[in-house]
Amino acid sequence: MHFDATQALSIDAHLHSTQLWDLHTGSPLSKLVGHHGPITAVHFESAKSPFVVTGGVDRTVRVWKAGLCVEVWDGHLEEVGCLRVEGEFVVSGSEDGTVRGCRAVLGGHLGAVCCVDYRSGWICSGSTDQTIKIWNSEFKCVSTLKGHFGDIYCIQFEETPQPSQVISGSQDASIKIWELNSGKCVKTLRGHQLAVVCLQFDLHKIVSGSADKTIKVWDRVTGACLYTLQRHASAVWSLKFTESRIISSSFDQSLLVWDFAFDEIAECVNFEVREVVKKE
Repeated sequence: MHFDATQALSIDAHLHSTQLWDLHTGSPLSKLVGHHGPITAVHFESAKSPFVVTGGVDRTVRVWKAGLCVEVWDGHLEEVGCLRVEGEFVVSGSEDGTVRGCRAVLGGHLGAVCCVDYRSGWICSGSTDQTIKIWNSEFKCVSTLKGHFGDIYCIQFEETPQPSQVISGSQDASIKIWELNSGKCVKTLRGHQLAVVCLQFDLHKIVSGSADKTIKVWDRVTGACLYTLQRHASAVWSLKFTESRIISSSFDQSLLVWDFAFDEIAECVNFEVREVVKKE
């Protein structure tokens, strides 16, 4: 599932379709049907963008507008496992070990590509070969980051015009903060009991979701775990946060919104959970 503050995309593996949901009402919007097999990746930039991008076991990437498929891209030799959309630029990663973006094919991983991110012309990718690769605007691999002892499941560039860090989460249950200039890991965060499947961060905090069914909020500077949130009955598969809420989805087929209020005097956060989507 992928989502932002107003809408969400969920995958129906049996019907080979994607459902768009309104997060304010919990009601379904349009359904995207067209892949010849299960859909394995979905992404859209924001609710303001008219485009949704999906990838599937059929090895294609499809671009949708207003519920209709407007483009089909092929080229991957195995299923598409991850996507990233920024503006008109789409990056895809596949079990064939390659990353594709703007018709370029980026090879080098020795295992499936599990996650990708794109920022200011730069691409990063994480793989089951336990490495992270950094690609420049000329699609050349300029760095290979090693240090995890498991598959790399999630990765994100720093959200600045010229990112200096990338943060990754792994099957080894750790989160690592990497300096792009040196290629060195400057901090490792430990606390999850199972694989770290998803994460997002800003200047101050990191929020991570895990196969251990929990969400953790970390201080990005010190690496301290500030809060552990547990309400899902299965692995937390994806999440997104804003200034006032965390939205999370899980293999338990639920989408939860964690509304929180910050008490500056008590220095604590009070979380109120509401369920907006529950698939039967």
